[in-house]
Amino acid sequence: MGYDPSLFVSKVDSELKCPICQGVVEKPVHGINCNHIYCSTCVRSWLRHSLTCPLDRLPLNESQLRPGPRIIVSLLKNLEIKCTNYNRGCCWIMKLCELDQHLTWCAFKAPSSEINISNSNSNNVNNSSNLVPNPDNEIRQLRNICDKRSELQELRNLVNRLTCDMENITASGEIITQQVKEISDKTDCVIRYLQYAQSQMMRIFLSREEQEQLMSNLKLDNSLVNCTVLNLSEFMTPEILMEYLRQNGMKPIKCIMGPYPFNRSRNFCVTVRLSDLDKLLDPDLWPIGAALTITNGRNKSPLITGKRSKNMSTLCLESGINE
Repeated sequence: MGYDPSLFVSKVDSELKCPICQGVVEKPVHGINCNHIYCSTCVRSWLRHSLTCPLDRLPLNESQLRPGPRIIVSLLKNLEIKCTNYNRGCCWIMKLCELDQHLTWCAFKAPSSEINISNSNSNNVNNSSNLVPNPDNEIRQLRNICDKRSELQELRNLVNRLTCDMENITASGEIITQQVKEISDKTDCVIRYLQYAQSQMMRIFLSREEQEQLMSNLKLDNSLVNCTVLNLSEFMTPEILMEYLRQNGMKPIKCIMGPYPFNRSRNFCVTVRLSDLDKLLDPDLWPIGAALTITNGRNKSPLITGKRSKNMSTLCLESGINE
């Protein structure tokens, strides 16, 4: 009969268990044909009823049984097992090869008289157990108390670990709260700056809207206007005149030399945007003797005469009429 697997400290591999009794193999033997491992007692009891292997049903008899392989025997000997009197209170843990020697002096083994009484009259023993205190029961109770104490200690350790983790989490939460507060303060500051910037932008946009409304009313968007400049110097060219206008903050579109009635004066047709018209109509822009009129189809505006002297000119812009 094999050993109880629950007595072993660690889980026992299935290869070391007897397929007949399902216990850990005791005195292992195997058949020469199948090499399956059995307890010596279990397989001999089996062969009294059937001369076949319990697993693969190959022919098997006692003469074909051989001792278990050395490696199996070595593995079994090194397994750690509790005393078979563990339930009675023995706490010894040893190798399997030391179990028989331990049982010879184990103080918790059942007395022989108790075994005889239990075999002869089990009913009397059961009745007497109710009257006489059983030391085994007291030992079991003590063991249960010890086990519960160990479980309680484990629970205490777990509670301590959880408490420590909770304190760490609380400290981390406080740090995160502080960081969130700092971010919130910075966010409030950014929001104030954005509100200020928004108010400034709204002022700009409103002023632009007003300007656009004014330009729309006056039709000064991107319309072009033609102007005729009269009585400029005979040395003036369209290129020089456009450069002169650019230096005075305008963006002329084109400039064409027109017919001139006098040999020493030149006339030019200049096209500009309406947004530059105010600058173009400034009398201080043109030299004395020159004149400018706005041409709109067949209609012309009154002449605007120049008031700028030679000393005020950036370029050499002179009229064709002597002052």
